[in-house]
Amino acid sequence: MEEIWVWADKFGLSEEQLPRDANALSSLTELSLIEKSITKVPQSIGNLKNLKSLDLSYNCDMDALPESMDKLINLEELHLSAISLKKLPKNLTNLINLKY
Repeated sequence: MEEIWVWADKFGLSEEQLPRDANALSSLTELSLIEKSITKVPQSIGNLKNLKSLDLSYNCDMDALPESMDKLINLEELHLSAISLKKLPKNLTNLINLKY
């Protein structure tokens, strides 16, 4: 969890956006990071197993997603509008609950 908190602090994400409490973070179901000038997402994002919706839209300098994304087994929505991705993680197809 420490890695994700360091990452959140680096990009100025608030406590409301990304809780700094381990229990609150692990039970997080929605994470909206629209237009936050994020350039990368940490591998530890895969630890957020309860996440159902992740919105990374309009973080134009982000060119890759971590391979750990395939661990977000409950993810139903992944929003990636206006991102310059060069490729998707190869195991993204393992997200069987992904609808959007």
